[in-house]
Amino acid sequence: MVKCYIELASDARMITATPHLRRLQLCKKNITFLPLLAWSLLFKCCVNLVKFIENILSQPDFIARHRFSEKDFVRDRILSLQVIILFLLNFLRGSYQDELDNFFKNIRGYKIARRIVTKSEFSKARKKLKYQAFIELNQQQTDFFYREFNPRTWQGLRLAAFDGSTVRLPPTNEIAEHFGTWGVHRGPSCPMARISQMFDPLNKISVDALIAPKGVDERELAAEHCRYLRKNTLILLDRGYPAFWLFKLILSYEADFCARVSNTKWNIVSEFYHSGLREKIVEIPPIKTALAQCRDLGLDTAPFRCRLIRVELDSGETGILITSLIDTALYPYELFKELYHCRWPVEEDYKVIKTWLTMENFSGKS
Repeated sequence: MVKCYIELASDARMITATPHLRRLQLCKKNITFLPLLAWSLLFKCCVNLVKFIENILSQPDFIARHRFSEKDFVRDRILSLQVIILFLLNFLRGSYQDELDNFFKNIRGYKIARRIVTKSEFSKARKKLKYQAFIELNQQQTDFFYREFNPRTWQGLRLAAFDGSTVRLPPTNEIAEHFGTWGVHRGPSCPMARISQMFDPLNKISVDALIAPKGVDERELAAEHCRYLRKNTLILLDRGYPAFWLFKLILSYEADFCARVSNTKWNIVSEFYHSGLREKIVEIPPIKTALAQCRDLGLDTAPFRCRLIRVELDSGETGILITSLIDTALYPYELFKELYHCRWPVEEDYKVIKTWLTMENFSGKS
């Protein structure tokens, strides 16, 4: 009898467990299938992106816009505009001749590298190409990414960080005359440039990049990045950027901002810092210099409302954020410490540009 009850209980457990087992088996299938599906969709998007770029590079209008002479890139030659661009996008690290030999080995399927083009021939052909080709190509593929890849967002907003750095340039007279020279006390001076980019930190996309003399203010370059702003974009800024006119410029594109601000920047910020409050909605009026800058840019000069937020940083510092996101229900206080840290990938991207891509390793004048 006891054995009978045990068997009945065992059967009951099996009957009860059967739907769960089926769901478990289905979950296991999904665990295996869904990543494969995701990779398949990503692969399809990447293939479409490559085809999209190939199509751009072969368009007669694109070629005509980015050559110096109507006679350039007309004949069917080895060093076509497409080949030159693809080679330059190949993250060159070795000597040009070795890179050229390996490049043609790969695209032609040779087992052993052959001398198809010399570096002097390549240098001569490269001078026919305008640098603006890369700017247009980057903008086209960035637009394609946001259109086709279902990009990540923050609270439904596209994130973009403005950030700058400096780079050493080759010590030639022409470069020194344009960019200026800088050096440490009693040390040798060399040409330096200021670089700046508009970077999507969630999707690791450089939307726009600029280079200018080091003496150019980073906010001037930020203003140029604003040409690429879209509605429902949130701009992340570090302490060097806050300015009435720049905030007004961002708002004029129906975009938003969140910036760290020095607690001595404006009186209203200093008062908030010493108040001990964790957040407050305030109105920022323009000062005289801001009025002039706004008028030069054709911007509205009326005061604007914004939100001041106190965050305790991991370093132990108390940081003050200023943001146009004043809806406390949609954007509660707890979101902002993590949001400010979202800009960190733009700092890391400069390490990639300088270290991995060796941006400061110049090997030629053309």
